[in-house]
Amino acid sequence: MTFEGTFVQDGLAIDYTPSGADVEAGDVVVQNNIVAIAKRMIEDGKLGALAISGIFDVVKAEEAFATVGANIFWDADGTPYGGSATGAATATAPTNTWMGFVLETAETTDATVRILLRNTVSLTAEEFSLADLSDIDAVDYTAGDILIADGTKYVDLPLTGPFNLSAAGLLSMDVATVAAAGSVQGDAGALADGFTLVSAANGAKGVLLPVAAAGGLVVLKNNAANVLKLWPNTSDAIDALSADAVMLVAPYVTLTLVAYDATTWYSSAEPEQALDPVQIPLQDFKKTDLVTPLPTAGDATSIGLVAGTHGTNGPSLQGTDVTGLTATTTEVARMLLALPADYVDGGDLILRCHAGMLTTVADTSATLDCQVYETDEEAGIGSDLCGTVAQNINDLVLADIDFTIDGTGCVAGDVLDLELTTVSIQTGTATETIPIIGAVQLLYDRK
Repeated sequence: MTFEGTFVQDGLAIDYTPSGADVEAGDVVVQNNIVAIAKRMIEDGKLGALAISGIFDVVKAEEAFATVGANIFWDADGTPYGGSATGAATATAPTNTWMGFVLETAETTDATVRILLRNTVSLTAEEFSLADLSDIDAVDYTAGDILIADGTKYVDLPLTGPFNLSAAGLLSMDVATVAAAGSVQGDAGALADGFTLVSAANGAKGVLLPVAAAGGLVVLKNNAANVLKLWPNTSDAIDALSADAVMLVAPYVTLTLVAYDATTWYSSAEPEQALDPVQIPLQDFKKTDLVTPLPTAGDATSIGLVAGTHGTNGPSLQGTDVTGLTATTTEVARMLLALPADYVDGGDLILRCHAGMLTTVADTSATLDCQVYETDEEAGIGSDLCGTVAQNINDLVLADIDFTIDGTGCVAGDVLDLELTTVSIQTGTATETIPIIGAVQLLYDRK
């Protein structure tokens, strides 16, 4: 038969063997948090017993005990009233050992006080309340503070850092709102520990983390349709980036950062994954009425669909030749695009156009813009989902131009009403000047 405990005694007294001197009857013996009193003499080196419960008259310091039931402590270095510093009962808690409760009131000039001897051992079978804590300081227990044991006493301390504790026990985090600012580390909007809702990101503006300190916690929400720049503080770093290097936070993303030490933040951002592309056939673009095919060359209103020569050059979307014009030429192509069946609902969407200028750049400027609307089944339409502003294409080297589409609320099969617009501004140069789009792709999160 196995058992976990065998009864030894009722616990009104404990065994004790003095070492170095006899214990006289009435002596108070303190062993860590146990205060005991010898009822009779125990010779040095001999086994005896100490009482840890009962009613005793004990010598006391020169102070009054006016409240029955008040906590009382033993000061091993205290001076009894009218005696020498050999130990005395006191109402003072810090550094002294709790020994029980006042049983009868005592005046300042009384030599002894009657107490109910108790300790944490004899209280194990009783309800343990705040009044029973052995080295309690005089604390007001302010709502939102916490009680801390530092090894010798309990103290009432407020929480520090970005956290708060309500009187009802609710732990909460500091919150703030900050507008993205500047364009470099030195003039970015300042963040603090806690949660921050960040507004005004436009792809160039940013925010700055506080100085890294081990255990620091920052949670931020990019509450804009554009990329937010995030810098560490001077000489600090984020993840595997070099010191002072910027991190890009995608639109509407919530990011958590924890400071590992005094120089490094680690973020919850997943490694950047390449979005899967799907080629959009250029012949799917129409005039703005979505019915009329594009002309075979731009006509100063619509972008043209140029077939190219089979085996020599491929088809492309081209604007009109603005040679010799002294005006702004705006041309448009429109299409309906259904999101693929394997699109991750609410996932990232990017429209990528490979664009530039043919033969000669425009005198003043040439840009490509994109507008994207989500249609419904009742001829309704929402707001523009493309947060990227018009992009420069005034270069003879064609480049990939990305337009970020807000996929929030989008699901596979949704139809996007997509429109591309080229704008060329001329001052009358006679050389052939034509905007060109060589390819259009949709990049998306795939299941």
